[in-house]
Amino acid sequence: MQMDNPKLMNATGAPWNLPIPADSASIRDYLYIHMWVSCWAGQYAIGEMSPLAVKVTVRNELFNSQAGRSYWAAVGQRLLDTSTGQYHRFSRILDEEYRKIEMSNIPAAAPIRTNHEEEKATSGRMKGFCYLGLAAGAVVAGVLAGQRLNPPDHRVR
Repeated sequence: MQMDNPKLMNATGAPWNLPIPADSASIRDYLYIHMWVSCWAGQYAIGEMSPLAVKVTVRNELFNSQAGRSYWAAVGQRLLDTSTGQYHRFSRILDEEYRKIEMSNIPAAAPIRTNHEEEKATSGRMKGFCYLGLAAGAVVAGVLAGQRLNPPDHRVR
């Protein structure tokens, strides 16, 4: 929700005492990357992602972008200091790959160009899906509330 409505970023204290710019575009990048890193960490923790897969993925995806490198520079030490078990091992793998990329001086990929008409269309479709989901939820809640308020009569006649 914060990615769609940057005003909500204030509600959670963004940028969370992290050394990231306090502007919505930077925080949106951070949130998006954090979702992916959390997903990969969970996959690693349950054995669905091997250490080699983590290395290849973060090298080619996360650390191929300046946003990914900035993310790890901002949160890496915090995650290393606070994680345990499989999550700590995952964080160490990311940190090792980050350090390799930084020492190799490999430039980050250039950002892609975006088509503003494409962005407007995507935004409109997402709002439509959100409204559809809210409407469906309201219908289900109404049906359930109606059943609770007017329970069927189960007396034997």
